Amino acid sequence: MIPENKEELINLSVKAWLNVKKISLSDAFNMLMWMMEEEGIDVPYISESEILELETNISYLPMKLEIYIGGVSSKTFTLELIDKKLFYSQSDGGYIGEKKSLPIPDDQQWNNFRATLDKVNIWGWQDTYDSDILDGLQWEIKIIFDSTKKIISYGSNSYPEQFQSFITAVRQLTGGLAFGEQALKYE
Repeated sequence: MIPENKEELINLSVKAWLNVKKISLSDAFNMLMWMMEEEGIDVPYISESEILELETNISYLPMKLEIYIGGVSSKTFTLELIDKKLFYSQSDGGYIGEKKSLPIPDDQQWNNFRATLDKVNIWGWQDTYDSDILDGLQWEIKIIFDSTKKIISYGSNSYPEQFQSFITAVRQLTGGLAFGEQALKYE
């Protein structure tokens, strides 16, 4: 996709920066503008102050976050992002407990969470992890940051590699609350 105007250039640069995060937003703009110039495309001017303003206003919150882990004979945990607020529940016996609002993580906490998701390659996890065991522990993850960074995955007594790292990242996001520790002994 070649941006046709300043707004498209900004959107494309921000998307590239959010997906890579190993370069500054300013470098992402400069790289994209250089590529456009090489192709002979007129490049709209974007000032450093405009780039800095964009960079400081970008949110690390996912568009959707719903995480469930539990079973009939074990504790059940949920974590959900609703209207930019984080809600947590814990209950016994497979029932979903009362949702309690948590302090919203800051951008650095969200960034750390996202970095862990990238590190464990959650975006490459299978849709379903299942075993022949009928009772036990089930989990479901729905996380969407954008059209390229999304995961919807479910498991029943079976887990992807590095599930423990994912659970640890979720616990950090909740401020250290219990969340799915019973799954860790099965991984």
